[in-house]
Amino acid sequence: MWIRIACAVCLALAACTPRGSAALRPVREPAGANVEREYYDVMGASAGELLTSLKEKGRTATQSDSNFARTTWTVVWTGEWAQAAGDTLCATTSSSTRLESRMALPRWRPSPGSSGDLAHDWARFVRNLTGHENGHLATAVAAGRQVEERLKLLRGDCGGMEAAARARIDSVVASFRAIDEDYDRRTAYGALQGAVWPPRTSPRLRVPGPHDAVRAPPNPAAREGGRP
Repeated sequence: MWIRIACAVCLALAACTPRGSAALRPVREPAGANVEREYYDVMGASAGELLTSLKEKGRTATQSDSNFARTTWTVVWTGEWAQAAGDTLCATTSSSTRLESRMALPRWRPSPGSSGDLAHDWARFVRNLTGHENGHLATAVAAGRQVEERLKLLRGDCGGMEAAARARIDSVVASFRAIDEDYDRRTAYGALQGAVWPPRTSPRLRVPGPHDAVRAPPNPAAREGGRP
């Protein structure tokens, strides 16, 4: 059988807060993210025109006029179980997990007369925006791994295995949804990582890193009354 569980919608804030002066570095997505990128086009020859276009075009892509990127992810689990000889209970005999994720990002179509400084600011903004969203992808990858670990150890009454599998996946996804929400709070929805438009200077800006994305999730066994 297979079970498909969708998780949180993860947004990046883009309002008037900081920009950094550090040299741009490439942003690598987490291994195993299996992300499908979707771009929406914006236009403008100034920061103000781009902001207007971001709010207008981003509304459809992210379902918000103040968040200019959106990441969603789904954990798909496929597994089988059987009753072992001499045992009254069933146990998982095969288990595999697949992560499906999507990321919506803006893409600028430069207008004639756009300045080099504007292009530089835009490149930095998109880099930081992508970096923030990659933090959500790192959480998604960790969620998929924990689903795999917990489901391959599933054991219980044969008639209740499907329900038990769904309950266990729901518990994992809920814990990582809380991690995603905490990540957004700690980074001010990416503002502290420079994922904002129009750009401004701030000494508080820092490059997003793995420590921003995933913390140890709550103990699932404790959430489920200590069941294995």
